[in-house]
Amino acid sequence: MTTSAVNNAYLVLGSFNISPFTGEIVETPGQVNTLTYSVFGGGGYEYNVPAIKHGRFDFSGYGDFTASTGISAVVNASTLGTQYGYMVAIPGTAAGDPCTIGRGIVDKNMQTFPVGQLPGVSGGLACDTAFALRGAVGAPSATYTTSGLTGTAVAMTGPTATQSMYAVLNITAASGTNLAVKVQSDDNSGFTSATDRITFSTVSATGWQWSSVAGDLSTETYWRVVATVASGTFAFSVGFGVA
Repeated sequence: MTTSAVNNAYLVLGSFNISPFTGEIVETPGQVNTLTYSVFGGGGYEYNVPAIKHGRFDFSGYGDFTASTGISAVVNASTLGTQYGYMVAIPGTAAGDPCTIGRGIVDKNMQTFPVGQLPGVSGGLACDTAFALRGAVGAPSATYTTSGLTGTAVAMTGPTATQSMYAVLNITAASGTNLAVKVQSDDNSGFTSATDRITFSTVSATGWQWSSVAGDLSTETYWRVVATVASGTFAFSVGFGVA
């Protein structure tokens, strides 16, 4: 067993990279309600069965009121009730790095202003769809140009008949036109018979998208991201995972 300290991570909320402002994820998705029942044949024991899965994404960190693009100008009272797609990756600098992806509704936001100390900020989202706890980075956060992207093959067994492959696209900067991003799969790392599985909408602005594909794709053992840029540059990241 090998353990190491977490000293670098990539956290993106919608179209905003919150990594420079937060150093703590309070809670990540991965909970399930249980239902309790007792029967005469239970030998005096109580039984529990799994019910509904649910999750949250909460973070806390430091405020920034000195710039219109700081976190306090983006994560504030106006974001309450807003839906965002998010990704938490460690460290998130290369394709294949582990990540958690999800989508949720902002249900809390708090800012603190202690005298003589750094301002604080915290926020939280309640998941409104499935979430992938053990996903992978398909495209690390970077600036991509008209040369496009043919992503690295990531080893990952596709979803079974009762699962889906989920993916989130987070575009944090845009100064070009027609960014088109896809998630492809194949049964070999060379992608000799690559198949488009998820196609995000073509965009020319910052933002985020969440998408999925269902069905038995368990024979697809490699996944990657491909992208084209018609003009200019875009900064974006993509994470995907099975749930």
